[in-house]
Amino acid sequence: MDLDGRNRRVFNRLGGSSAASPDSSKNQKVCYHWRAGKCSRFPCPFLHRELPHPSGPAAATANGSGAPKRFADDSGFSGPALRRGPNFNNNHNNSWGRMGANKVVRKTEKVCNYWVQGNCSYGDKCRFLHSWSLGECFTLLNHLDGHQKVVTGIALPAGMDKLYTGSKDETVRAWDTNTGQCMGVINLGGEVGCMISEGPWLFVGIPNVVKAWNTQTNQELSLSGPVGQVYTMVVGNDLLFAGTQ
Repeated sequence: MDLDGRNRRVFNRLGGSSAASPDSSKNQKVCYHWRAGKCSRFPCPFLHRELPHPSGPAAATANGSGAPKRFADDSGFSGPALRRGPNFNNNHNNSWGRMGANKVVRKTEKVCNYWVQGNCSYGDKCRFLHSWSLGECFTLLNHLDGHQKVVTGIALPAGMDKLYTGSKDETVRAWDTNTGQCMGVINLGGEVGCMISEGPWLFVGIPNVVKAWNTQTNQELSLSGPVGQVYTMVVGNDLLFAGTQ
């Protein structure tokens, strides 16, 4: 039984003599499990103590800048380091990130709220959109103004040149798709929760009932049965399905 060899390994694991050569600890590593407090190896080939941090003039110039080099603590974190580009300077008059006369403004996909209200002071230099669409796929033809509250349904029956809109202001409006003019208003006496079209039929969901109009024959129906505000409808297999709150 090699007691001397075993004792030598334990002696080296604990750090050896203080008179050991400075280069003897270069290849030594601290035991990861010992740091976590659960090393069960005996003898362990790694150190059960922390290595001393370098100090003195050599450490002060280790990074070539003359300033002491920071070393990581036990967690491996050495603190935030300031990283700046090669052209960085402390001149507060630099124009980085500011829009100059020759700067190209990159637009975002968000519409400018001030432009919607008609009081954006940035003009072409505004980084938000001053239009309702982005690209060449869509073009704004007209504003359909008339509803007093939020629009909750839009329908375009097949073969018709009229667009129908419903709103929480309890009305349905018919619009001429060629001129954008309002052709008529229907007062329903209840908030419009949804609106769909199927063929020539127009279905409007209001509290406790579904209103139906045939846009070709002007036939009107009231489909009772729902209890509560109708918020969704779908037609399938010649049946109308309505969902309520």
